Amino acid sequence: MEVEFGFLPFELNPSMSEDGQLISDYFKQQFRWSDNKLKQYQTDLVATAKNAGVCIDFSKRRYYFNTHKAHRLMHWVHGFNKQIEFNEYLIKAYFELGLDISQTDVLLQIIMDIGLDPNSARLALEDPQIEQALMQKVERYMAFNITSIPTFILDGSYLLQGSNSVSEITHQLGQYLKSKAA
Repeated sequence: MEVEFGFLPFELNPSMSEDGQLISDYFKQQFRWSDNKLKQYQTDLVATAKNAGVCIDFSKRRYYFNTHKAHRLMHWVHGFNKQIEFNEYLIKAYFELGLDISQTDVLLQIIMDIGLDPNSARLALEDPQIEQALMQKVERYMAFNITSIPTFILDGSYLLQGSNSVSEITHQLGQYLKSKAA
């Protein structure tokens, strides 16, 4: 079974401010959420993430940052079979430490931490072929109408979306495998 990670295009928005956007502002603008609804969502998300072994610290992570550069490097590190390790470091930097992963210096430190050359990574950030390949992925993912994160794309067509519990993901995977066997 082939598994891809989908992403939300707003985090790839090249026009997003360099300072990012406050998460609270995003949910108020996008969904007209109240402060209470956002707080409940964050509480639920932290609990679900904790059950999956991921730490989210909203006292440090207050912004959505443009992840365009991070996705370019994710495409690049795939060639070294380091995408899972890179993703784990990104998750820790972004969700737990609240680091601005739109910043080149932050990304290059992660590249060094996973044992790759930061100078080559800097060149990859400027490579038009990597940009073109990434934009093709974005177009493909937009055709899926991805509405939540995380999203996993199974065998190029089946979506598992949202921050679900491990038991819910296991159930959904079981349903998918049953439908595929039929």
